Amino acid sequence: ATALAALDQTQIEGLVARHPDSSQLEHYGLGRPMLIAFVYQRDNSSPLARIDIGNMAEDGFGRYARIAGSGDVVTIAAYEAERLIDLLKTIGAAS
Repeated sequence: ATALAALDQTQIEGLVARHPDSSQLEHYGLGRPMLIAFVYQRDNSSPLARIDIGNMAEDGFGRYARIAGSGDVVTIAAYEAERLIDLLKTIGAAS
């Protein structure tokens, strides 16, 4: 519950690129993201959002992220993504 509540509180720290091309997406680790989260609304089989989480940002404190469809690449705190990864490991998802 803590990990999911924290995901709801995730803040965008900065805008990195607007509508990046495929080579830029690869640089950010978003061409083949290390984590893809689909968010669903209760009783609805269509995802509300898809969040791609990529490489560590160059500052070492953030992680690149993108909401599919928006086209913008942003940074979020790295620990926010780690909480979600820890949750998946806790429930037995492959790492």
